[in-house]
Amino acid sequence: MRYPYPAVEKIPFPKIDLFPKSVGQDIRYLRVVHALGCPYKCPYCTIQTIGRKANYFPVERVLAEIRAYRSYYGEHHNIYFGDETFTLHPAHTIEFCAALEEEGGVYYDCQTRLNCLTDVDIIKALARSGCRWVEVGLETDNQESLNLYKQGMKLSPTEEILARIRDEGLAACSFMVNGFPNQTLDDMKRSTDWVCSLIQRDLLQASYLQVLVPYPGSDMYENPDKYG
Repeated sequence: MRYPYPAVEKIPFPKIDLFPKSVGQDIRYLRVVHALGCPYKCPYCTIQTIGRKANYFPVERVLAEIRAYRSYYGEHHNIYFGDETFTLHPAHTIEFCAALEEEGGVYYDCQTRLNCLTDVDIIKALARSGCRWVEVGLETDNQESLNLYKQGMKLSPTEEILARIRDEGLAACSFMVNGFPNQTLDDMKRSTDWVCSLIQRDLLQASYLQVLVPYPGSDMYENPDKYG
């Protein structure tokens, strides 16, 4: 089952004042979406239910949302970009970062993939435009598992890329997953020990650790025998 997938230009401007202004004193960040969809087809992920192409809202529309939310709930809020892969297209990312930099005063968090951070100019553009926190899907320290379950992901540049992020003044947080079908308990322990070592060496500031759950809509849910 796929969700109805309207073109982004047909999605109306959000209702900003859904809650009283006073709520702005309690919430941690304002969530804004710049793009819907992701071209990668990781078998445990359900994002494919909304499409395999990243469809971008116009830059001015995104900036207008940020202005409206912050005007109503408070200028002090960080923005959390809900895009699955914020740095997917380098040219577009740099263009959007330039717009955020010109806007000024916008500080934000985003999530992306390690292979979408290999360009040094991307990391520099994030830092200049107000990014403060980058969430990176690492999932596991086992390349065999990544070959099976994380499309297009190579572990070899991990430390180099995380060091660049740190040296540009950004904080990095990883997504980790335990419970892939080919993982043993020892594999899971090595994976968590690895991410702890990255934190101890100041290459990460934090990490999420999740247990694999193949939700409906993922290929792993629909075809469990294929994955053992």
